[in-house]
Amino acid sequence: MASKEGIKVMHITNHFKPCTGGVEKAVEIFCKKMKALSIESIVLCLNTCGKSKRKIKSGIVDGIKVIRIPYLDFGIYKISFGVLKNILRERPDILH
Repeated sequence: MASKEGIKVMHITNHFKPCTGGVEKAVEIFCKKMKALSIESIVLCLNTCGKSKRKIKSGIVDGIKVIRIPYLDFGIYKISFGVLKNILRERPDILH
């Protein structure tokens, strides 16, 4: 790619805002810095916070597109079958 215009980055993480923690904050900072550089960011994460069972909907959080997906909870292991489907749908240039 010749320019950064039109680049789309998908950040894949367990949780994102309103969940709190170091990873969540780091991803938020990455997204905001990239937006300032005209790089689109999308966050793909699970649809709950930590040990909470309350479902959180996908949407726009502070100007960042957030896709929240359901998962199977095996304690420390979280398995979601929606990751690949969303990667193929959004077609990001970079996975982070």
